[in-house]
Amino acid sequence: MLRLIPLILFSLMSLQAFAQDSNELTTPSITSLTAKLPDTKLRDMNTLIEQLVATEAPQVRKLLSTLLEGDLYFIRSNDQVVIAIKTESQYQLTDILTGTELASSSKSAIKKYVPIIGYVSKSVLL
Repeated sequence: MLRLIPLILFSLMSLQAFAQDSNELTTPSITSLTAKLPDTKLRDMNTLIEQLVATEAPQVRKLLSTLLEGDLYFIRSNDQVVIAIKTESQYQLTDILTGTELASSSKSAIKKYVPIIGYVSKSVLL
């Protein structure tokens, strides 16, 4: 009887690990959701933002607040989502997910996200 207890515990732990793995496969990551931003239509933005919030990733708050502030852009050549802050004649770019500073860029190399304040509730950021 005592020999069965470790076997049962091991089985339960295996099932729990399997459930977590399968859940991770069905839950989109913040990276994949952020990659969808440049191509997302305005009518689908609410769903995408809800999915981003559901990831509970720490970067979501920064992403949504940057979007509200109007500083969220993407690089036209590769659709990388960045924070763009205008300096004298260029824009200083920072990767939204990693916080890595990127090279400065001209306005023509980046595209700004349209303001979607109606879709991003400030209560989401609290």
